[in-house]
Amino acid sequence: MGMIGNAVSSVSFTTDIFSGDASTVDFVLSRAPASTASIAVHLSGIYQVPTNYTLSSTTLTFSSAPANGTNNITVLHLGTGSTAAVPSDGSVTTVKLAAKTGSGSVVLATSPTISAPTISAPTISAPVLSGTTTGTYTLAGTPTISAPTLVAPVLGTPASGTLTNATGLPIATGVAGLGSGLATFLATPSSANLITAVTDETGTGALVFATSPTLVTPALGTPASGTLTNATGLPLTTGVTGTLPVANGGTGSTTLTANYVLLGNTTSAVQMIAPGTSANVLTSDGTTWSSSGLSTIPTSNVFTTTSVFTVPSTITKIRVRVYGGGGGGGAKGLDAPGNGQCCGCGWNGSGPGSTGQDGVPGGYSESTLTVTPGALYNVTVGAAGTAGSSSNGGAGGTSSFGVLLSATGGAGGSRGGQGQDDYVSGHNCIAGSVGAFPTGFVRPGIGSGGSINGTGTGSAAGLGGTSGMGTAGGAGRVVVEY
Repeated sequence: MGMIGNAVSSVSFTTDIFSGDASTVDFVLSRAPASTASIAVHLSGIYQVPTNYTLSSTTLTFSSAPANGTNNITVLHLGTGSTAAVPSDGSVTTVKLAAKTGSGSVVLATSPTISAPTISAPTISAPVLSGTTTGTYTLAGTPTISAPTLVAPVLGTPASGTLTNATGLPIATGVAGLGSGLATFLATPSSANLITAVTDETGTGALVFATSPTLVTPALGTPASGTLTNATGLPLTTGVTGTLPVANGGTGSTTLTANYVLLGNTTSAVQMIAPGTSANVLTSDGTTWSSSGLSTIPTSNVFTTTSVFTVPSTITKIRVRVYGGGGGGGAKGLDAPGNGQCCGCGWNGSGPGSTGQDGVPGGYSESTLTVTPGALYNVTVGAAGTAGSSSNGGAGGTSSFGVLLSATGGAGGSRGGQGQDDYVSGHNCIAGSVGAFPTGFVRPGIGSGGSINGTGTGSAAGLGGTSGMGTAGGAGRVVVEY
């Protein structure tokens, strides 16, 4: 194999010798072996297998410290050591070069002198042609010159050119074909220069951009869209068109018929109900309202005795009112027996009995029910509380409609207290007195099951007797309307 310089001379293998001290395990070699296979390690002349040590660059580490000894550790670097001869400076001539062309000196990059070379289609990057400013530089073939630096050249009229990175072009004199006033605007881009450069403008003033412009009395015509959230001064009679929906506080209608009643319709346009004929009234079916004549007053069935109600074939909704029976009034209390003594007190008489206690009204319950035509409901009518003749008044009976609504009867009133004769107590004469009026609580009737339930608002109660027996309470009743 050919080479430059002197022939290779051989040298001996590199050997590192160390002395053990029974404690040191790390030893630094004179050079870094490629691996443990590149060295042979001997302790006191005995070869050591690579598992007894490790290598890290130039550091040889034994798994256990070698024993004391002088020069008892030998590390032989395997392989052939060689020294390549390096030619001295300036000693390599062109005769030693292969695949050369031409003659003369070797050409280096900086400021070479080349005598009459032949260059075919070269690519020349950033050439600088300096010196004379006249004459012709001729490059053979079709050269490509990349990024040349030209100092104050006169280009004449190039066939083409790209001025992407060009600077310093004077707008006023260096650009042709601009419209009137445009060069002035490009040099000083003000609103006044722009309005001079354009020919189809409208209005006057400063240039307007999209975000937060200030417009002075503009005529907007008919914009394709716009948000007037913060606008003020909008005249409702002339500045608003269309129908304001219910969701925005309107009616959803453009006209409202005179004297019609308006009904809410969620977020849709309001509904209108015509007055109908004279004497009509607004009636509800539980869902909506309608205008109807008085002839459509609901049929009313009043039950004063226990019976059965059959739902008519065309009826699906009824209103039921249940009244519990009223309690009877208590009788007047007994007068004193009349066995008083005359004791010079100026009165020889007996005390009368007190007035009987009134009964209390029965309960009340009311509800609108959805029913099935032909369905049967038991109707129970509570009896009236009996009048107390010489006793307490009787309690009213419970009224009910099926198992849906009920109203208990009111309690009867208590009998009045008995009067007392006059009598002598020691040396004192005690006059006769009126019997004590009953003070106990009397329970009213209670309604249950209805959408409206009343306590003590059912049938009327009887009154307590003032000269004898009390009066009877009012009888219960059940009213069904449809």
